[in-house]
Amino acid sequence: VRKDLGLSMKSLSFTGIMDKAKKKWKTLPRQVRVVIALMSFLKMDFDKLMKIKIEDIDMPNKKLFYWDFGDSQSKSIDMDPESPYFKQLTNTVQGEPLTTFLTKRFQRIGPTTALKFAEFAGFKPEKRMGTMTNQELVNLSDSLQKYDDFLAPDPSCLAPLGEAPLEKGIKKFFNPDFTAVVQRPASAYSGFPFIIEMGIAYGGDIKTGGPHVYRYANRIPLLYDEGSDVVLKVVNDTDWGRYKVKGDPPFIIVSHIC
Repeated sequence: VRKDLGLSMKSLSFTGIMDKAKKKWKTLPRQVRVVIALMSFLKMDFDKLMKIKIEDIDMPNKKLFYWDFGDSQSKSIDMDPESPYFKQLTNTVQGEPLTTFLTKRFQRIGPTTALKFAEFAGFKPEKRMGTMTNQELVNLSDSLQKYDDFLAPDPSCLAPLGEAPLEKGIKKFFNPDFTAVVQRPASAYSGFPFIIEMGIAYGGDIKTGGPHVYRYANRIPLLYDEGSDVVLKVVNDTDWGRYKVKGDPPFIIVSHIC
């Protein structure tokens, strides 16, 4: 705290510390702001602050509890809800409102969508994340999975091959009689965006005994754990005879996930 306030080891009075903090408030880290907020209610300088331990911050009842090592007893003080420092502690202890949490922590969720989701999930928009019970957090998680009006995640962090390069590569190496490539829109799993690209080719220089599966992830060939690959399981479970692919066809499937 001293370092962030630009103080030397010399002691400053409570008033001097608070004046220094006000001048640097916008540039102070969140942790330092919390300490300053607590000091504003305790009205203690650094020396006195070292002689106590914060026990509880009861925001609903606007009380601050601490243990005084000098007197060996627990004490409490009332916090002024009109103080700007009270808002700092509220945001820290009780967390952000649900709508703020959604718009700041998730991609492509604006205020309107956040309000609609809060209504869908059965929460008040101003409900603070830190005040939710375990059951409410479970309900929130379930609702996030069930809500259908969220926009697709931003895929700009991904590196897909692209339909044209993938098709060009298949034709260059296999010279097939037939080729088809598709890139699916971005989806998300456990909060992580991903894109699936698939290619299929038949005939030409492809060896018989197909379908042969070529698997890639993030542009890198996957050489191990074929048995656990969902693409391979789908290929093996498909009745290719329904697509007039019989016997040992010269047939390949290329999958790429990124």
